[in-house]
Amino acid sequence: MQILQQASLEDRKRLLELFPSTNLRKAWPKQTGTKEEICYALAAASNIPEATKFIDENLGCCKQHVYIFSHGPDYAELPKGIIEGEQVLNSAGAHALYIVRSKYIVVLRDPLEETTLEFLWPIRMELRPEYLVVRFVVLEKNPASYFDRPSYIGSKTVDEKSG
Repeated sequence: MQILQQASLEDRKRLLELFPSTNLRKAWPKQTGTKEEICYALAAASNIPEATKFIDENLGCCKQHVYIFSHGPDYAELPKGIIEGEQVLNSAGAHALYIVRSKYIVVLRDPLEETTLEFLWPIRMELRPEYLVVRFVVLEKNPASYFDRPSYIGSKTVDEKSG
């Protein structure tokens, strides 16, 4: 869980913002305010085990790409880590939650400038007797919501093909 402990407040807030406000309010009923205020408060609290459990239990509420791979009988355990990320939860070998640090290279206009945005990206792997199911939360990021000038995404450091 080192990736979550070392993440900035803003990174943890953006991770929690992937989830519907209804789920956030249900999991933390004492939190009040807008979705952004709730996510800031939860990110600042730094209760990493509780947040990890929430992410794992509510991943199904996020838009996902799901890939199913067949495997042979000798494939018995999930990887301990993946590219640019780490395993943050392992449910007795049945499934594991990974958090990947994904960086977007963003090009800003007026004046022309290049910058980066970082996101924590949850990925879940489930090991079944004959299949490996990999669930990627879809990161549909609009850079204009983070900058006050025209912008577009130039590239990403990690995507589903490399993850």
